[in-house]
Amino acid sequence: MSTESSLTVSGVAARLGVNQARVRAMIASGQLEARKVGGRWLLDQAAVDARLDLTVAAGRPLSTRSAWAVLWLATKPQPEPGSWDSYLKDRLVRWRARQRLGRGPVAEMLVGLAPRLRTRGRLHRARAHPSDVPRILDEPDVVWTGVSAAAAYAADIVALGVAEAYVPAARLPGLQQTYLLEPSSNPNVLIRAIDHIWPFPPGCRLAPPSTVALDLLDAGDERTRRAGRELLTRLEV
Repeated sequence: MSTESSLTVSGVAARLGVNQARVRAMIASGQLEARKVGGRWLLDQAAVDARLDLTVAAGRPLSTRSAWAVLWLATKPQPEPGSWDSYLKDRLVRWRARQRLGRGPVAEMLVGLAPRLRTRGRLHRARAHPSDVPRILDEPDVVWTGVSAAAAYAADIVALGVAEAYVPAARLPGLQQTYLLEPSSNPNVLIRAIDHIWPFPPGCRLAPPSTVALDLLDAGDERTRRAGRELLTRLEV
């Protein structure tokens, strides 16, 4: 990210039509990528413009729990709910998730909901020593997604030397310390930290295909996004 093509928080707020507190909240939640220079946040102008395109008429972001309820219902067969089984048994929760998914093809529904589902995890982009990438993926409570899970679902994308995964938010500081993970605009580690809930069953190492597809859709390059769209079209309805 060059300084010349960067925007300040106030500039992003004006571009997106929100206040500066909202922009800072989006940075904290991983919805906007930013780096601190001289005590202030700088954001890439192209990424902000792409975000603007995606969020036009997209609606308000869902809560983390609501986002995962939608993803759980969108996956066929439905995976084991893990420790949040009692939450998903609530009939109102399931009804709301079904209403959000609608009755159309699951691929179309999830693509339309994609901007609202980014709250499923706070995205951290980091750089690790190349030899540590497979070690990170082998850590306990690390669930593969995106390019790291693409081969398992025959998605047409390969990204060697990259780790993309979900982790419980409480595990993130330990991983950062163990592997000296530093924020990077050229990352080889993409970690989505999940607060409050853990939507995967014990021992799970692979995110469901609907989740993997959405994470591919969030990538910065068209080839990876295309692989995500193709994977979505193969999901059972």
